[in-house]
Amino acid sequence: MSEGMELPRRRLGKTDIELTVFGVGGYLGLLADEQASKADGEQAAILAVRRALELGVGYFDTAPSYGGGEAERHLGLGLRELSAAERAGLRVSTKVGTHPEKSQLYDADSIRWSLERSLARLFCDAVDIVYVHDPVEDAHMDQILGPDGALETLQKLREEGVLQAIGLGVRNHRFLQRAIECGHFDAILPSYDFHPLRDSVRPVIGAAVAAGMGVAYSPGAI
Repeated sequence: MSEGMELPRRRLGKTDIELTVFGVGGYLGLLADEQASKADGEQAAILAVRRALELGVGYFDTAPSYGGGEAERHLGLGLRELSAAERAGLRVSTKVGTHPEKSQLYDADSIRWSLERSLARLFCDAVDIVYVHDPVEDAHMDQILGPDGALETLQKLREEGVLQAIGLGVRNHRFLQRAIECGHFDAILPSYDFHPLRDSVRPVIGAAVAAGMGVAYSPGAI
């Protein structure tokens, strides 16, 4: 990528959201150096957002558990420095279900609690995509898909204008398949398992595409 270039965009499944083909993940919290001071870390995060924008990147993904809990705040500081015109072209996703204080809780109250805090850290009134993050047990998926669970709650929040699309981000292929089959998720975020020597997630991605869902693929951690 070179400065000032325009990266191609692709529509996310059946939604109206268009994402650049490359995005910035916030797993490490946009930290330049673990030994950096708080002020230096914040400045590095602001510069990282600016630099990504200069290189044509228009998609940022984060989560309340990333970067020791600092990732969302650091991204928010960078977004806050942008002009309205610059911010208009950017798309942001975050996650629910793995907040350090309420991890693996997928009931309505916990989902609303988590997303409210994410929006505050991001200095945003709304985000483009919210991924239900990292369910570990079948009981978690049952709660996510059941009454007053994460899916139903995010659908209500979408009606309230807080988000546009709902996804599931998890490594477990069986859980991704359940999300595809239920027909109410807009996207999946698989991880780890897709490269020439390890592509076990390929059938899941194929099923998601056939269902008209978006696939935001990451080769690293989610």
